[in-house]
Amino acid sequence: MAGRGALERVFVGLCRRTEGCCLPAGHRGACDLREVAEVDYEVECIREQKRRRGKLTYLVKWRGWPDEDNTWEAEDALEGCPDDHHLRSDLDEEASS
Repeated sequence: MAGRGALERVFVGLCRRTEGCCLPAGHRGACDLREVAEVDYEVECIREQKRRRGKLTYLVKWRGWPDEDNTWEAEDALEGCPDDHHLRSDLDEEASS
């Protein structure tokens, strides 16, 4: 988002060891100074799903990040994720039980 009044996402669990590091706090090894948007993050699990403006969205828990950094992601943003079908199936099973 750019422009006047745009909100910038602040990650609670972001590394503070080196300014600009896009890895979670407490990570091992060297800091990664790429922009947060340039990094591929791993989905740990899907916490919830809902429809927003007619489109399915998922509340994603990111591997290695605290729950405070969970984000709502559009279905198409998760396409191509390893195990994306498995993650969604687990959520569907929970909802039906």
